[in-house]
Amino acid sequence: MINPYQKLHNEFVKAGAKVLLSSGQACVAYGIAAFSKDGDWVIEEADKSCKAVLSILERKGADYRLGAPLDVRWLAKGWTSHFEHMDGDIRVRTDFCSRPPRINDINRLWKDAVQKSDISIVDAQSLIQQLPGTRAR
Repeated sequence: MINPYQKLHNEFVKAGAKVLLSSGQACVAYGIAAFSKDGDWVIEEADKSCKAVLSILERKGADYRLGAPLDVRWLAKGWTSHFEHMDGDIRVRTDFCSRPPRINDINRLWKDAVQKSDISIVDAQSLIQQLPGTRAR
């Protein structure tokens, strides 16, 4: 079965978004989890990335869930955006942030990103750093 979140990631990138797969789906990509209930991305704080992601989600008929609009002004304040749509029989939930918890150096997060199967992923150290109870780097 094709992972719908990895497929969606590729669509975001092809549309011009700068995104990193994070959280549970990053664990799936690293092979330390079999599945995750949703897809989480770190998105660049840029209109181009927001518009690219929104165009893909709109085409899929995604609806906002509780959260802020996917817009640079909200991302810059640390807010997250949440969407949901159906892909056949699969409910696909997507979450976006530009400032993940406990990560102080966002530039380093982008610099240290890892490529796995053509998917840009948050590096393992940053992934662990985002867990509750860890310290910011």
